[in-house]
Amino acid sequence: MRAPYSHPERVPAAAAARLQKNFADLLAALNTAIESGKPGDPSLTRLQRAVTLLQQEERDLLRDMDAFHTGAREPLLTRAADLRLLARRMDGYAADVAEVLQKRQLLVLTAWQIAAAASGSEAAGL
Repeated sequence: MRAPYSHPERVPAAAAARLQKNFADLLAALNTAIESGKPGDPSLTRLQRAVTLLQQEERDLLRDMDAFHTGAREPLLTRAADLRLLARRMDGYAADVAEVLQKRQLLVLTAWQIAAAASGSEAAGL
């Protein structure tokens, strides 16, 4: 489903860069949690599944960032709209790792801000 963006030009490059950084920070937090886990801990399996889920998403985000920098904003806007639901998709994978939850929250917030800005909302806060 394509989101109706009436003002895609309102998404600043800094916000797009922040989305990419927040995504990388989330993956780093997951990898740190995996590295510091104890072998055989069932939560490690959930964390590893979360990383697998996000690795393809990261490749797609990087592709969309390249398009954004060449002037095609729609792919990144569609990705941001999808990332707004990331918290729901990650339910149960890393619920007990505070840093992962914080990084996920920042990523979802940035995705919401980008979508709001592109929709012409003054509440975007960018």
